[in-house]
Amino acid sequence: MLVAVLLLALPGAIIGVRTLGAAQQPQAADVPPLPPPSAATPTPTGTGGSEEATSTTPGPDQDAEDVPDPDPSEKAPKTPSVPASGPQEYVTVDRPTRPGSRSGQLLRYRVLIEENLDLDPGDTGGEIAATLDDERSWTGDGSVRFQLVEPGDAVDFTVYVVTPGTTDVLCAPLQTRGEVSCRNGDNVVLNAKRWVLGAKAYGDDITNYRRYLVNHEVGHRLGYDHVDCPGEGEPAPIMLQQTKGVGACEPHPWVKSSDR
Repeated sequence: MLVAVLLLALPGAIIGVRTLGAAQQPQAADVPPLPPPSAATPTPTGTGGSEEATSTTPGPDQDAEDVPDPDPSEKAPKTPSVPASGPQEYVTVDRPTRPGSRSGQLLRYRVLIEENLDLDPGDTGGEIAATLDDERSWTGDGSVRFQLVEPGDAVDFTVYVVTPGTTDVLCAPLQTRGEVSCRNGDNVVLNAKRWVLGAKAYGDDITNYRRYLVNHEVGHRLGYDHVDCPGEGEPAPIMLQQTKGVGACEPHPWVKSSDR
């Protein structure tokens, strides 16, 4: 059964969220730079990165007349949309799991989906749980294991999937600017804009980008900080800001670098 939960965001605190463990400093996955005042603001595809516009101006090997007229019978593919803001009211995922590993510290969590998002709570929660329970994730070394609990049970952290506007509220004082995700205390806040649209480094591979996003932000909850690309052609470390870009590395959604 889906349960609606009303949570009010106040500066420095989330009302209605049970917080366990010591206080932690908030961390954002990536914070994009402000665009130069003389340039038009591009549409970002990830933190700090912007989508490259496709020019219709003919290049050296293309004449204007070589560009075919659009076929009126062909419709352009519909781009998924995400509401800019939401009611800050949530559906609690009711899809409890068993711990994905037999050893390690057990961390219990819940998943909350903002009500006005066109996301199936069960599918979204299942995707998050499958990522965290995968042996290529943080459970792989046996130090930690995760359990998605039933609504109302005590938790160690909460995973939110919310609109860009609500992301900014839950991540404050971090400057997510409606574009990126964060970990703020015991709240892992996934921006639905990124969840639905992905990031440039991953192209159309939304599934693996979501795996990266979950693993990266939960990594912050476990105490890990950002790292750099180790070298050209290497799989990007999970704590690299892959939403912003991977540099000379290759996109990689898992904690274990040997698993591509």
